[in-house]
Amino acid sequence: MAGVSDPYCSVSLDGKRVAKTRTIDNCLEPVWNEEFFIDVNGDYTSMTITVRDKDPGKDDLLGRVTVSLDRVSKGLINETTDLEEKYDDSPSKLTYELSVVPLSWDISWTPFAPRHNCQVTLYQSAHVDKRDFPPSIINVTSLPQYEPEACW
Repeated sequence: MAGVSDPYCSVSLDGKRVAKTRTIDNCLEPVWNEEFFIDVNGDYTSMTITVRDKDPGKDDLLGRVTVSLDRVSKGLINETTDLEEKYDDSPSKLTYELSVVPLSWDISWTPFAPRHNCQVTLYQSAHVDKRDFPPSIINVTSLPQYEPEACW
């Protein structure tokens, strides 16, 4: 642990890693300035940012910060805070910013251009009982109405 570190951060939702920064070699005061768009759909309750030292074999834990997603949903969080679970008593801090970006149908960021007049086929999920569906799912006048039947 003595000397310099090769730090990186990983971002987890309830323990599931969803993002990772680049490793900055030989640095005790890293600045990542990286931005991640993380799809937080589901019943996640917390986001954890973990700072580690990249080492051959097993990476060393430098510390972590856990943020309640309820706090994030209330607005922008931009703060500097002490790292928790540090390996020593050094004054280690992490500055981060979290915000909610509302969902939209804008898909301009995708590598494929949207196409007009394409056909989409929807299949009933094999693990969903047909009684869970409303009576009419697709109501298009030029097509017969879809009625969920047995799977496959």
